[in-house]
Amino acid sequence: MNFLSGRIPNQLGFTLVELVLVMTLVGILASMSLVFVYKPIEGFLGAERRGELVDTAETVLSRMQRDVRRGLPNSIRITSGGAALEFISTSDGGRYRAAPPGDILDMTTADSGFDVLGSLRAAPPAGRELAVYNLAPSGNVGNAYVGDNRAVIGNGSSVDHIVLNPAFLFPLASPYQRFFVLDGPVSYVFHSASGTLVRHHNYGYNVVQSIVFPSGNGDLIAENVASCQFSYAPGTSQRVGLLTIELAMTKGGERITLLHQVHVSSAP
Repeated sequence: MNFLSGRIPNQLGFTLVELVLVMTLVGILASMSLVFVYKPIEGFLGAERRGELVDTAETVLSRMQRDVRRGLPNSIRITSGGAALEFISTSDGGRYRAAPPGDILDMTTADSGFDVLGSLRAAPPAGRELAVYNLAPSGNVGNAYVGDNRAVIGNGSSVDHIVLNPAFLFPLASPYQRFFVLDGPVSYVFHSASGTLVRHHNYGYNVVQSIVFPSGNGDLIAENVASCQFSYAPGTSQRVGLLTIELAMTKGGERITLLHQVHVSSAP
């Protein structure tokens, strides 16, 4: 270029119109590309959210299954349209001596103790309760919620001998000579307002099932719960009961529903 001639050299570049046109075309191409990129990313994120929900739901259902299978036979009851499940948890159990020799459990009078056939896993602490021949979660006979078949364990109990204090007369003998050491009632309650599933324990026995509990005895089991429905088909001494749990969870626009069934022993 010759600057000595006094002429302005030619300028190479884009005009404003060309620049706007290029930006518009780039925007259109970017928008078209985003359609192809967004769907796979959204699908991946959705699958990840569903996977998290499934993992959480399976963990919750597994915990409830372990809990329920430790329950006292024939103690399951359901209320609030299927949103609340209650049962009596047990920590141990065995068979009592029903015939001599040894200290039998007398079913004709108030008895203060009996021998255990075999042995328990550990000596039950004083103040814990045991139940014999629980038949149903309702009625006045063979109902641990009422307490007619529930006795208090006294001091001096061991893995092979149970002390009852006070002495207790059980209404019915178990055909299998079975007794169960109790941990107390446990409830799983779905709260629709907060979308939570809560496990309640360390509360007293109620003749009528309740969903009102003392403060501080509930453990949060799951959040993001859309619904939790319990149903139970009672069994017999020859057939197990069947607990059905339908759990739905939702998060970030994703929703999953799992159906889980638990076989529960009904032989008291």
